[in-house]
Amino acid sequence: MQTAYLDTFLKTVESRSFTLAAKQLFITQQAVSKQVACLEKELQATLVERTTPLRLTPKGRIVARYAGAMLQLLQDMQAELAAVAVSAQQALNVGVAHTRGKYLASSLFAAFHKRYPEVQLNLYESCNSGVYKQLLDGQLDCVIARGTPTTPGIVSFPLFSEEVVLVMADSLWQDLRRGTEALAAMEDPALLELPLLSRCPFLLLKEGDLVRTIGDQILEESRIRPIVSAYAEHLDTLYAMCREGLGAMFCPRMYLGELRSMQGGDHPPMRWFHLANPLARYPVNLSYPANAYKNTVLHAFLDAAKGFAAAQRAQRGPEPAG
Repeated sequence: MQTAYLDTFLKTVESRSFTLAAKQLFITQQAVSKQVACLEKELQATLVERTTPLRLTPKGRIVARYAGAMLQLLQDMQAELAAVAVSAQQALNVGVAHTRGKYLASSLFAAFHKRYPEVQLNLYESCNSGVYKQLLDGQLDCVIARGTPTTPGIVSFPLFSEEVVLVMADSLWQDLRRGTEALAAMEDPALLELPLLSRCPFLLLKEGDLVRTIGDQILEESRIRPIVSAYAEHLDTLYAMCREGLGAMFCPRMYLGELRSMQGGDHPPMRWFHLANPLARYPVNLSYPANAYKNTVLHAFLDAAKGFAAAQRAQRGPEPAG
């Protein structure tokens, strides 16, 4: 019995449609129908009633229950086999930006280490261009970075979406609202139009940082010449000044929790806002050499990363400012 037939059958059961199952599996509707028919022939049982929507027969319900258990057992077996193979290779070299690495430390990297504690993770933190160069030079096994290299021999897939948000102390927000009629009429807007903040002081990273570049582009498109209170090299330094009400700052949304925890418990209330600009969102990809098929550690990490990416997509969605 082919496990692919069982998977196709379960997808059909979940969607109650050959067409919807085909879309999930990236095959044709005819292929889905044929695979279910082959499974019925092998089991000598009618599993679904071809109605709209499809309905399971009593025998189909039995097969669905066992098929799910069989596929789960197969997945568990493959995971254990992968763990044994991985144990022979003790290190994985991953290139990642410093800010992004802090966020991934408590999510993807922690989950991978828990599953493969014998693997040593070597993190190389640099700018996007720096880690891509190391990947092409063969110094890294994979890279988590913004952008997709166009060099032949490099494979990439989207990992998650990053968003740059605007952060400021509540005290500064209240001052701005008192001075601007349009802001005074707002109650924690989900999307903030930057032209309304023409009088707002800003705290900016030094030139060359990705967040600074995005912030500059957004300000330029909004026709704002920023009043800069301070420049700094690190986000945590800017956040320390931001919470004191010295200005607003651009920050990756994923990093806000990390910043708050570093700054301790008792501090003035802060606000953050989505920005009404497509530049504020960008994809982060995982890239690796196409010829890395023999690297079992890398493939274990890719599986963990794909699971992480799926979880991120499931959690993604607009949230209120605050």
